[in-house]
Amino acid sequence: MASDRDAPEADPAATHSTIDLETNTETHPETDLPVALDIDTDDLPQPRDPPEPRTYIEIRPTTDSLQQYNVSRAMKRLYSALEEATNTGLRHLLTGSTQTPLVEWLVVSDGRADPTVRYLVGTSHEELHETLIEVLRTALPRTYELSEVTYHPRFVEDHLPVRAETTTDEPTSGDLAPQTSTAPPETSTTPSELTHRSNLDHQAPPVDPDYLTHPYIAGVEYEATATYRQDWLTPLSSPTSPTQRTNGRRGRSNTPTRGTRPRDDQATQSTLTGVLEAMSDADVPVVYQAVCRFNGSARDAAEEYVYDLEHGKGNIADTLFRELYPESVDGPSEYVPPPAEQARIDDIHDRNCHQTLTVSARAVALTRHTPKRADRVARRLASALSPVNGPDHKVTGRVHTDESTGLLQTDDAGTQVYDDLCERTIHDPTYEATSSRLPWRSYSSRGIVLTPEELPAFCLLDGAGLTVQGERALATRPAEQTALALPPPSVLLQYRPPGMAL
Repeated sequence: MASDRDAPEADPAATHSTIDLETNTETHPETDLPVALDIDTDDLPQPRDPPEPRTYIEIRPTTDSLQQYNVSRAMKRLYSALEEATNTGLRHLLTGSTQTPLVEWLVVSDGRADPTVRYLVGTSHEELHETLIEVLRTALPRTYELSEVTYHPRFVEDHLPVRAETTTDEPTSGDLAPQTSTAPPETSTTPSELTHRSNLDHQAPPVDPDYLTHPYIAGVEYEATATYRQDWLTPLSSPTSPTQRTNGRRGRSNTPTRGTRPRDDQATQSTLTGVLEAMSDADVPVVYQAVCRFNGSARDAAEEYVYDLEHGKGNIADTLFRELYPESVDGPSEYVPPPAEQARIDDIHDRNCHQTLTVSARAVALTRHTPKRADRVARRLASALSPVNGPDHKVTGRVHTDESTGLLQTDDAGTQVYDDLCERTIHDPTYEATSSRLPWRSYSSRGIVLTPEELPAFCLLDGAGLTVQGERALATRPAEQTALALPPPSVLLQYRPPGMAL
C-alpha cells in the first residue's frame, strides 16, 4: 500500500508569481476537488471559495548567524512602526478610523517524503509592507534572500493526497490498517494527478464527501502561564536578554549590559529552530504561525506589582497571612522580600515593560486519512517553544484535535485552531481574567505579552543553528553561494521529487 509520502505531489502555492497578486488558475486548480475518478462528483458538496492570496516576504536563510545588536534594533523599529500605525483611541472610535495592524510570521512544511519548508512574513496593513522589509533587512544578515510572493495558509491543503478507498472503513479513524482483501493496493493522488489516473480503481466504493472537503487537523495553541497572577510582568527568556536567573538567584552572562554593542561574533539563539526541526521530518503538512500587534506600556502595572512584592503583598496567600497574623510579621518598613520575590523584583526592573506586544502562536498538522501521524507531530510541536520559559512566566502548547478526547474537547477543536490561523486571530491577554481566580484554574493566556527583545524567540530563524535536515528542508545555502539567485520554488520543485536530493 502506497503511503502519503510516496505519492508525487505538486506545490500549487509555490507557482504564484512574486509580482502578480492574482492566482494562477492554470497551475492552481482551487475549483477541482481532489477526488478519485470513480466518484460521482455530482453528489459532492461544492468546494469553498478559493482564498484570496496574500502578499508575503519569503526569507531564504544562509548559514550566517543572526546578530544580537541588529535583531534588537530591528525589533524596536517594528514596535515603533506598529505603535504609529495603531489607532484605537476614543477619537478614532468616534470617527470610525480605528485600526490595529498585525504582523504575521509563517513556517510551512509541505509534508513530502523530502519536505520543503517555506519561511514567510506578512502584514495586514499594506502601508507597513515597506517598513517590514526594512525591519527584516536590519535583523537578518545580508546573505539572507528576501523575495515578494503571494500565498495563503489554506494552500497547504493542496499537498494532501487522496486515497482511492478499497474498503468501507472510515478514512479518519486512525492510521491505515493492513489490507487483508485481494483488491489492488490503495493509491494516493493529488489534484494535479487526477487526469493521469488509470482505470484500475473504477470499482472502488465512494469516499465520504466530508473526508474530501474537511481534512483532519491536529492543532497546537501556545499559552503563557504565570506562577502568580501578575507574574506575566516577569520576563520570558529572550535571545537578546542580558541576564539569566536560576533557583531564585541572578547570574550575569557574558552578554554586554544595556547600551553596549555586542561583538559581531555573538549570535542569537532562535527558538524557532526547534519548531523547524519538529517540522522538517514530519510526513504530513504543517504550518506554524506567530502573529503580533501593538499592546502599549505595562510600566504602571509593573511598578504596582514591585511595590506589592516589596511589602509582602505579591500574592493572595501572603496578603491573607499578613492580615490574619499581623503580630507574627515585621512592620512594612522592616519587611525584607525572600530571595524568590527579590528575584522577581530584579527581573521586572530589567524587563522593558514600557514597550509590550501581544502575540498569539499556534501550529497545525493536516491529513486526510492518517490522524495518528498528525497527532504525533502536534505533540512534538507542543514543547517546541519551551526554551523561551522564564522562571515565573512559561509558554506551553495545548494540543487540540478533531477527535473528542474529553468533556471539554469538541470534535472540531483542531479545525478551530486552523481557522484562527487562517484568520490571523490574536487573543487578548487573560492572565488576570476573573475565571483565572478560581482555585483550579491557572493564570494562563493565549494572548502572550512580550517585549521587543523577547519577540525574536517566536518569529526568527537562525540559519547557523539548524541541523543538516533542517538546512535541507529550508534550502539553506552557504553564504558564499548567494551571489547567484535561486530560481523560484515553482521551478525548483520539479527537481525535488521524493527521495531525490539536489
